[in-house]
Amino acid sequence: MNLPTIAITEEMLEPPVQGVIANVSAALPVGLALMAVFLACVPKIKK
Repeated sequence: MNLPTIAITEEMLEPPVQGVIANVSAALPVGLALMAVFLACVPKIKK
């Protein structure tokens, strides 16, 4: 049984990589802001 081979090229990988970069650049500032708020609230909750 011979399975077909697929040659993955750099052009094929570019759209998913660009999508990941776009999502990270959008989510990173929101994530950092939420982490800062969480870290600021934890000591107040513990008291």
